[in-house]
Amino acid sequence: METAEHVAEIVEDVAEKVEKVAEEVADHLPQGGRLKDAVTLIENVAKETAKDANLADQFIEKVEDVEREVESFSVINQNINRASEATKE
Repeated sequence: METAEHVAEIVEDVAEKVEKVAEEVADHLPQGGRLKDAVTLIENVAKETAKDANLADQFIEKVEDVEREVESFSVINQNINRASEATKE
């Protein structure tokens, strides 16, 4: 999970930087040109990619939280079983 989370964070960071550069480039291009349209498209794709990567990172963190809770319940269940077995003896 840590690798996936790390990758999501890197993708988000790169996408944010691409978005920023594309925005700066688009600001210096003439309106209505095909190049400006292409750079604006890149900016929008980068913005959506950053959002998606952020959502993926949040999802991974929630999965890790649930994983920890399940492990905690497992330990509690094992302790209950041991206590139950001890009282039977």
